[in-house]
Amino acid sequence: MSSTGDGGDGVAADEVVLEITDSSSLSSTSTPPPPPIPISALDGPLPSPTVAVRADRSRLIESSSYFRILLGGSFSESGSGYVQISCNLEATVQVLRYLFEPPAITHENFLPLLEGALFLAVENLLVDCERWFRTMGSHSSSMLVPLDFIIEVWYFAQMHGVTFVEDVCPGYLAQNFVGTGHFQ
Repeated sequence: MSSTGDGGDGVAADEVVLEITDSSSLSSTSTPPPPPIPISALDGPLPSPTVAVRADRSRLIESSSYFRILLGGSFSESGSGYVQISCNLEATVQVLRYLFEPPAITHENFLPLLEGALFLAVENLLVDCERWFRTMGSHSSSMLVPLDFIIEVWYFAQMHGVTFVEDVCPGYLAQNFVGTGHFQ
């Protein structure tokens, strides 16, 4: 899942470069790693299925059990300034943005944030996702929770055992039918 690169990359003492490769696009060909970019540069479309991101090691360790074990434990990565990770790239990028430049949680980024929070064990983000999901229907009484969003999130929750989503989805589904006049 993870391995180290060479340590001679000029990374600051409390900084680590994360080379993140989308696990759905792993190939057997070897390509040179991309140049490291700051997290703030992750705002637009990703240039390739692999990105290298400079991040504050201490912030990662304090925010994520995954990074606490990987970077602060007895793994070889704990002493390296360069770490390779294979996972869902979009979800990991969303989590890194949340940790360093928190975006508002929306219908568009909820599922990648939730998936990344589960994979990287980011407890504060899981709490924020649950809070947002439980209250999103009350943010605007005139706005229905999109049906395709409910179905996609409910399916994900069933596949990954996310009980707070499974508990709330039937209510949002019912609101959709009542709100569109199917029961009137």
